Amino acid sequence: PDVEERVQSLMAERYFQHSQYLKAIAARLGCRDHDEGWDRLFEQRTLDGLNDWRDFFTDVFAYCSLARRDYEDEVIAAGGDKDREAFMAARIAEALATGEGPCVVVTGGFHTPALMQSLSKPPRIAAPKPLKDDSNWLIRYSFDQLDALNGYGAGMPSPGYYQALWEGLEKQQPEHLQHTAGSQLIAIAHDNRRQKLARLISSAEVQAAVFQAEQLARLRGGAGPGRSEVLDAVHSCYVKDAVEYSATLLSDVRRVMCGDRLGEIPHESGQPPLLREAWQRGQALGLDFARTQVKTLDLELYRKERHRELSRYFHLMDWVESTLAQWQSGPDFVNGHQLGLMREQWRYGWTPQVEARLLNRMLDGASLEQVALKRLRGIESELSDSGNGRRSDTAATLLLRACTMGLHHHVTELAARLQTLISQDEHLASVIACANKLVALDRGRVVLGSERLEIDLLAMAHQCWRNALFLLPRLGELKPEEAMSMTPALTDLLALTRELEEDKALLCQVLSGMLHDKEAPAVVRGAVLGALFQTGTLSGEELSRSIEPFLRVNQPAELAIGCLQGLVQVARETLWRIPEILQGLNRLINEWPESHFLSLLPPLRMLFTELSPKELDTVAHQLAGLNDLADAAGLTETGLELNPRELALLAQLDVYVATVADRSGLSGWYSNEAE
Repeated sequence: PDVEERVQSLMAERYFQHSQYLKAIAARLGCRDHDEGWDRLFEQRTLDGLNDWRDFFTDVFAYCSLARRDYEDEVIAAGGDKDREAFMAARIAEALATGEGPCVVVTGGFHTPALMQSLSKPPRIAAPKPLKDDSNWLIRYSFDQLDALNGYGAGMPSPGYYQALWEGLEKQQPEHLQHTAGSQLIAIAHDNRRQKLARLISSAEVQAAVFQAEQLARLRGGAGPGRSEVLDAVHSCYVKDAVEYSATLLSDVRRVMCGDRLGEIPHESGQPPLLREAWQRGQALGLDFARTQVKTLDLELYRKERHRELSRYFHLMDWVESTLAQWQSGPDFVNGHQLGLMREQWRYGWTPQVEARLLNRMLDGASLEQVALKRLRGIESELSDSGNGRRSDTAATLLLRACTMGLHHHVTELAARLQTLISQDEHLASVIACANKLVALDRGRVVLGSERLEIDLLAMAHQCWRNALFLLPRLGELKPEEAMSMTPALTDLLALTRELEEDKALLCQVLSGMLHDKEAPAVVRGAVLGALFQTGTLSGEELSRSIEPFLRVNQPAELAIGCLQGLVQVARETLWRIPEILQGLNRLINEWPESHFLSLLPPLRMLFTELSPKELDTVAHQLAGLNDLADAAGLTETGLELNPRELALLAQLDVYVATVADRSGLSGWYSNEAE
């Protein structure tokens, strides 16, 4: 089963949060909660006070002992802490038994009093057996995962702030509290300007915030400003609107003080091969994994080999569902979209979730390629079980996917099988789609490295085209509702004929033969007429004569609508380029009884859904002229008369919307939309 996205902790600091002793201490100090009380008692000491480690640890021990005194043994046991402490005591006893020297125990403060008492007693449980190396692994943790404000019960709020405070202490800076507070307030302003938020923080406001933080610390009796003073200064000097309108700014403050650094795994602890490969490949390609902040990367696919390698790495990590990278834009070779683009954009960030997901994929293989190939073959197997395994377009899609990931040497069997499937595929749309994917694969040789497949891609595409001509007449055997979904394949076939420079005359010969099939659905015959018009085989006048029998009053209305639906799917421009078609449809509708028209209204509306707004406007003007509506003002223009009161209300509404957009950081977008 997949691991949970949010890492859960069994070490929630509930005892410290709920201790009545600690609440009373915080209240006596004038603090709002136990976090602020901790800062006042310990973090906001002078450098000399912190260097006196004996007094410091004595005070910390007293603090933790008070937290424990609030709870009865039954309450502690009910939470499982007694068993945990017995487990820890067993490990301490095991270490002391070696007699190799002093033993340093690192433990949570709440458990320290109980563990000290256990040293005079034998442990209640035996020491645990060593865990197998292949069953448990360490993963990196990040500051945002350690932040108590993000739900980590054993964490501290704003770990980035406390890391900066610790680094100042390591440098033995006498005014480490002032320096940390100033650097945090400046960092918030820099990030605010980098993101170009709705309200930018000025240098004067930064100076005012630093001054206020220092004065608040002096007023409260601290050696210097702590986290609470920094946040109070932010609310006083950076927030200018009501708090509910400053959510974006406050969220940014919280993110900056949280930090985005990622931890490191000790070399001696080891890593599973899959995780180690993913990390090392990304770093070898120059990716920044030191921080969890999401970064945007633009890749010049046709100019730089390293960028092509990065693209393959990102596609591979995306395919194994690692959540490392998300594709933003660029040529989509798999789906055949925007193939003319030269650049590709990704957003990526290495987080603990990436490592957790990769660990969850370890059963699928020891390398990224093995995991990716297993998923590819699994999808191929699923398609076979569902009856789609003999479709050539699905095999071509998997081949394209493999090339985007750089798995060329691992899919030779799939490439060979594709050649067989093309000749056996009996689905017209599948064969045409397969040909288009092969053309895309050939066109993207530089990016996809498809020459490594050692197959003639264009020869296979030509084979698809010939198979499509053989399957084309079978459209006439379909039911009308089935044919409706298949006729767009004719448009793809026409484009493919141009792309491959195939024999257009042979295609037109097959299409012309299909017109003699009077049993074929009307939508198929309309689509065939549109295809012949597109190839130039039929002129506008000839197309009009061919459509005219379908638009006669004595013909079933479904026949007329079906024919026009097929025509519009393949050659929609005929609606406004050949006047006789709209004239015939308009005449036919005028002859229908109202009840009959209403019953046919849904398919009529579907007929025009293929058109763009501009094309619909063109058709509407022509229809308006046919029905004596002058210049179509009655259909396309509406006179709007407003009284002064209504105009004033609209002006107020516009000001309100603009204000809300500005507060939400959308002022630029709103002004562009208004224009």
